[in-house]
Amino acid sequence: MRSEHIRWIVAGVLVSAIVVLGAGLLSSSEELRSEKRESSVEEGKRGVSRVRVETLERELQQADSRIGVLQQENADLRRQVLLVKETVPGAGGRESAKAELESGIETPFSKSVKVLLGRAVSLNNQLDRRPGSEIPELKYLKEGEWLNVAGDADLGTEEGVRKALAELRSKAKNTFAPLASQAMQRFMEANGGQPPTSPLQLKPFFLEPVEDAVLSRYEMATNQQGLGSQTVLSEVTPLDPDYDTHVNIGPWGSASMPAKPFTP
Repeated sequence: MRSEHIRWIVAGVLVSAIVVLGAGLLSSSEELRSEKRESSVEEGKRGVSRVRVETLERELQQADSRIGVLQQENADLRRQVLLVKETVPGAGGRESAKAELESGIETPFSKSVKVLLGRAVSLNNQLDRRPGSEIPELKYLKEGEWLNVAGDADLGTEEGVRKALAELRSKAKNTFAPLASQAMQRFMEANGGQPPTSPLQLKPFFLEPVEDAVLSRYEMATNQQGLGSQTVLSEVTPLDPDYDTHVNIGPWGSASMPAKPFTP
């Protein structure tokens, strides 16, 4: 149920952001209207260029269009928040959700949410600052997994950041693994029980399109872990051997273990 909390949290914060952005656009729209009126007057008095007035008209139309989109998104998000909060244990149901949204008052819960989202942004920034720390499997991460890692991470130390990024990669690989396992099942069923000789041979057997960049991080290798085939899809090189996991994927499942061998 924690993921339901996360979805409600993210939706609620987005509602607030859209309200603020919408207010800013409304203000800008009024400023544009005022400037347009003033320019029209000045044009009559001093022959101000019609080009400026036409530019203001275009900007005003664009602002009105953005406001309309934001208002619709705001209404949709509010409905989503109400629907989700009805199902969250201890959240107080629909009336509580409605009252909280309409009040606009920041609660201890919403404050903690903002802190969590801030930590998630900081963790994402660490990926951007460290070339080579990102793997394409991260696209498979669910929002709750990202927030869970961010909430538990020690982002104040180098070791803590490396562990957190390794945890993200591990969760991403473990989310991808069942999809690859099912693709391998389908391949072997279509090829008389024979496993593929290259990861790219699995590509047509994924139910959803998979990028070559993902499959290129794996190779076919021999493994005895009881995964349904002695030939498995095996990760080629974990990015951080000190903290990353290494995953093997067969038609009957997957196995993940520390990339760095344990030394007593």
